[in-house]
Amino acid sequence: MKTNEVIKILEENKITNVQPSKGLFVVYNTKTKKIIEDGFKDKKSAKEKRNELNKPLMEKYTKTNKPKKDSMPPHIVKKGKDHIHYA
Repeated sequence: MKTNEVIKILEENKITNVQPSKGLFVVYNTKTKKIIEDGFKDKKSAKEKRNELNKPLMEKYTKTNKPKKDSMPPHIVKKGKDHIHYA
């Protein structure tokens, strides 16, 4: 379905409160339980930011020397409020 067709259907049904999605993914700190950065439109860009934040901690680990569960990197990617499956 093309964008023009979608807009036409929305206008016909008088749906005006539709907004483009802004924050599909967020970078979350598991230690402080706070959102570090939000507003990512795709998961790839959110993962790049997460990897950048976790880089100082992950430099000392290799494939064979993996971190233990209690010392896992604190920053993770979660679904944002605008995500269709946000819980």
